[in-house]
Amino acid sequence: MGEDLATEYLKKRGYEILDRNFRTKFGEIDIIAKKGRTLIFVEVKYGKDGRFRIDRKKLERIEKAALAYMKRFGGFENVRLDAVEVSENGIFHIEGVEI
Repeated sequence: MGEDLATEYLKKRGYEILDRNFRTKFGEIDIIAKKGRTLIFVEVKYGKDGRFRIDRKKLERIEKAALAYMKRFGGFENVRLDAVEVSENGIFHIEGVEI
């Protein structure tokens, strides 16, 4: 449910959704989107407490999965990682999470 809400949120803001639940041997990326010339890997967290955290280990898995995606599909100039938290308080979007 959280990923569906995040997907609709991103679409309404002009993001083109390329893939969802992209799985590799390294891990999964919840949403892969494109906006302009930027490829965006999106981690979605769903919860009631409003405390959004992505630990270092999860970031490393996302980075490896993102590299696998780029190797497979290629051709992207700009790449970033975003985080979207979906909670009872609404949707909070963080652009450009540091890896």
